[in-house]
Amino acid sequence: MDINREGEIEMSDINQLKAKCKGIFHLQMTPFDEYENLSLGDLKKGLRHTLKNSKGRDLCFLAGGTTAEFYALTDKEFMEYAKTFIDEVNGEHPVFVGAGKGSTKATIEMAREAQKLGADGVLVVHPSYMSAPEENIIDFYKEISDSIDIGIMLYNNPTTTKMWLNIPMLQKISKI
Repeated sequence: MDINREGEIEMSDINQLKAKCKGIFHLQMTPFDEYENLSLGDLKKGLRHTLKNSKGRDLCFLAGGTTAEFYALTDKEFMEYAKTFIDEVNGEHPVFVGAGKGSTKATIEMAREAQKLGADGVLVVHPSYMSAPEENIIDFYKEISDSIDIGIMLYNNPTTTKMWLNIPMLQKISKI
């Protein structure tokens, strides 16, 4: 991403990323072996299969959403998992890495790590059990946005967060 003199992401880069984010948003399931260990070899095999069968199609990879069993991985394992996505996709399609954690500080740390790995963006759900006023949720996303130079995809998951991000709130967050 290009950063202007004020340290802000250039709007053209954001628009380029938005333009690439269409078609199927693919969440690859997380493979484990019989001992409950992350199987990076099987993950690579699954990603290669998806890439091979999606040639010429619009696709965006989501590494580590709720159904990808991110909660069953240590932070170290998760970063290996995310790196595998980024390496295997190799710029062919955008990759968003799940960065939602239990606090703003931990989410920012995970988002920065995803950026260092080369992710195009992060997938962020606000912290579970955070029944906070609207302005606190907006501030949460603002702090993340101010901390990274890649895209942010909001993940509105009221089943796990116990809070629905309504349309007016999403409109405010989208301007960040």
